Amino acid sequence: MIYLDNSATTRVFDSVIRAMTCAMQEAYFNPSALYGPGLTSDKALDKVRQQIAVALGDRSLQVVFTAGGTESNNLALRGLVPHLKGRKGHFITTAMEHPSVARVMESLQAQGHRVDYLSVEDHGRVHPEQLESLMTPDTTAVSIMQVNNETGAMQDLASLGQCIHKKAPQCLFHIDGVQGFMREPISLTQVGADLYSLSAHKIHGPKGVGALVMTPRARSILSPILYGGGQEGDLRSGTPNVPGILGLGQAVAAFTMQGAQWRQQMRRLKLHLVDELQAQLTGVAINGPTPDAGASHIINLSFEGIRGEVLLHALEGEGVLVSTGSACSSHAHKASGVLISQGVTPVRAGQAIRISLSAMTTQEEIDTAIEIIRAQVTRLARFKRR
Repeated sequence: MIYLDNSATTRVFDSVIRAMTCAMQEAYFNPSALYGPGLTSDKALDKVRQQIAVALGDRSLQVVFTAGGTESNNLALRGLVPHLKGRKGHFITTAMEHPSVARVMESLQAQGHRVDYLSVEDHGRVHPEQLESLMTPDTTAVSIMQVNNETGAMQDLASLGQCIHKKAPQCLFHIDGVQGFMREPISLTQVGADLYSLSAHKIHGPKGVGALVMTPRARSILSPILYGGGQEGDLRSGTPNVPGILGLGQAVAAFTMQGAQWRQQMRRLKLHLVDELQAQLTGVAINGPTPDAGASHIINLSFEGIRGEVLLHALEGEGVLVSTGSACSSHAHKASGVLISQGVTPVRAGQAIRISLSAMTTQEEIDTAIEIIRAQVTRLARFKRR
């Protein structure tokens, strides 16, 4: 099997499995307990917090562990509403966000809050000038993803952050970093971000674990969306998932040591894949940014006259796994709203597949995948309507 759907999830590192096994079999104590082994578990969690804060460029950042990117995004946005004290807020986002942001915005709008959407037709890029035109001194929060999960489009977050803090200094800047964390370098201080969401299973950690990273200013404003025993500084009640969090820490440690090398490798393999497919086939279109401008691990391609879902299953039959878009909405059976928002026609959006690489993807796998994709596209092209 050649697995090329790493934006959906990744295979867990062996080091992660070992750390989680130890936590479940030996260091299984509740970190809220007052006896020694419990305090040791609590210190281990704090070490992971520091790893994440350092990876994002600032030791003073505060880290709240969650069940994943969806919960982190919900906490970042829904957690701001109590601070408004009954007033209606103003939120700004883009038309290509993950459902865990997009649907929160819809719910806020239904509650009477104002939500404005930035267009992203320029290959998924947000223009600071448009953001500036929508902002007011009373804007509550701006939420923009670091890397688009379907096309790999990346934002000029530093320019956007400057615009936000110039127009509305009290406004919070939230970044959905689920697809970017540890795979594309970022310093929250340099981009002016206040809140950053991440997920472990996108970087070879376990599923069901994530974090919301925040500045002290954001922490002073945010309210919990789950209530209970007051864990995680009273922002995320519930017994922490110690094995999962330690697994996340191992994944972060691995990327800290080898992430730059892996990023170069993924980019080289991605560019090779695109170059070969475009050289060997006609009617290959790139959806989103040019391959060299997008994230190192994601490419979205359409093959003229062939529906993406049909090609997906043809490739699966030959042992190559890709996707047609976000795993969270893959059963919707309609053209990707993300691609439509970026100016892709509905017909071409219906022909799209997403190929996403990982640190474990090899040259041999990519070369084999190229040959299988070429053969299946050539075969399916015979059945195109004329």
